[in-house]
Amino acid sequence: MDDAGRNKQIWFSFEELQPLEDGLIYEPVPGCLVEFQIAIRRSNRTAANVSIVEWPVHQQTIEEYFADAEDLPLDVPEPVVVPQSVLAPETKNVPIIELIRRRRGGRA
Repeated sequence: MDDAGRNKQIWFSFEELQPLEDGLIYEPVPGCLVEFQIAIRRSNRTAANVSIVEWPVHQQTIEEYFADAEDLPLDVPEPVVVPQSVLAPETKNVPIIELIRRRRGGRA
């Protein structure tokens, strides 16, 4: 709140925020210019009907931030393929149906 060149603070609830033109209610950030009416609640001055009039000027957009960021080196090793069988060496060339028969017969 600007009162004769002096900055002051005033409390308000987010319930007092008014929707913008798009119908959404945005949370103000430091530097926002807001308009409000003074209300008295429990013997304290509070802001009512708070409207965001102007957003602060950002020094850099998110697109500019990423465009200005330096590239990070990527040191990704080549994949190593190791041939392996999930079967034990003694059953590697045995048909699956034979393995099932052996399992049912108790001879794994």
